[in-house]
Amino acid sequence: MEPTSRHTSLGQRRGRFAIAALAVAAIGLGIVIAACGVPDAPAHPRLVITAAEIAAIRQRIADNSTPEAPAWRVFRDTHAAEALAASPNVFPGPFRGPDLEMARDALQPLGTDGSYARDLGIAYALSGDRQYARKARGFLLAWAAGNTPTTIDDWDSKDTGQLQSYGAFSFAYAYDLTYESGVYSGDDGSLIKSWFRRFTDALQSCNRPTLQDYFLEHPDDYSGVYEWDPSKHYSQYDSYIGGDFPLLIQTASLAMAHMSGYDEVERRILDDPANVLRAENIVARSLSPRNDGDGAGTRPVPQKTIYKIYHEGRGGMFDYMTYNTRVAAVLVDMAQRIGWDKGKTETARRRLYASWSYLARFFGPGAEPNFNPLDVVHTDACLPRFTLAWRAFGDRRFATVLDSGPRETYYEPQLLGPVTVTHSTLR
Repeated sequence: MEPTSRHTSLGQRRGRFAIAALAVAAIGLGIVIAACGVPDAPAHPRLVITAAEIAAIRQRIADNSTPEAPAWRVFRDTHAAEALAASPNVFPGPFRGPDLEMARDALQPLGTDGSYARDLGIAYALSGDRQYARKARGFLLAWAAGNTPTTIDDWDSKDTGQLQSYGAFSFAYAYDLTYESGVYSGDDGSLIKSWFRRFTDALQSCNRPTLQDYFLEHPDDYSGVYEWDPSKHYSQYDSYIGGDFPLLIQTASLAMAHMSGYDEVERRILDDPANVLRAENIVARSLSPRNDGDGAGTRPVPQKTIYKIYHEGRGGMFDYMTYNTRVAAVLVDMAQRIGWDKGKTETARRRLYASWSYLARFFGPGAEPNFNPLDVVHTDACLPRFTLAWRAFGDRRFATVLDSGPRETYYEPQLLGPVTVTHSTLR
């Protein structure tokens, strides 16, 4: 069930709200809602999974179907239980330096508590148990009342935005999942949405280092040298525009802007041709970059981080390629649900399919050998990310990759949580 534009007529909105009410009722009964004849998706949830998709997942859990049912039990008894027992640990903010290690320590609670709130939202959506929604509300209100987001003027670093993006996105996802739960008062909603808007502004300020970078003014500069093969080059422009930082910042900004009705920022990210960091452009630079290929028959490689080697404590080339593609997939999926232009959506999905298909060649049974002699691959981090490819495209190769690991335990800590539960049912 695909959404149309959120700028609908009064009649369409009335129809949408009626459908939303039916969807919520159906979830409580474990009924799978047919997509036929539905003019629009329910208002909430819609960032990552919809009411109809939740109903389908719940039905598979009730039927003890694999992989959702065992994955749900693992998630419920570990991550959801941990979140239910936790308490908010609010960083008042803003962070003002002086160094990256201090920033990671100071901003880490945002990511942790955002993940708790998201996991509680997922647990509520899939169980109907309002104790999870009430607990998620506690995390959201604590942060909305007690945190001041960090802007680029507070701490002038390229890391300022990305370090806050995981938690920001997760809080927006949590609010989306629990929005219709009945646990929020009108004052609660006003407080949360105000925080989301201030956070969106802070994140958008963090795009400044990218927008002022040398390579933004020199898009044809092809001077980037592969870390594992100095004879190969890549586009620095593509690497900056399609990099992890802009992707994370725009993904978190779009989620918070949509959940707070911040239409100006939403339009800027989705539809402003003058914005070099619009979704269309950053996804294209991430997934259709200019580079000299992998030296093993593919040129160019459809992923911008082809040039990397393994860095202790951070990851290797394939780790980064699946990491970056994962964020692009979340952004495209969310934009499509919000009502992104059909042509832009289809182009972005073609790029995603090409990138995931390339990456899948190097995982699972019959995997091709790693051509990068200086790479180290962490399959525990990479494999869960292929759930996004499977859900979007249903290619059996993606399922084969997923089945090569302990699928019931897959968990994507930064943005999505228990992906086997939420992303195993095809769209």
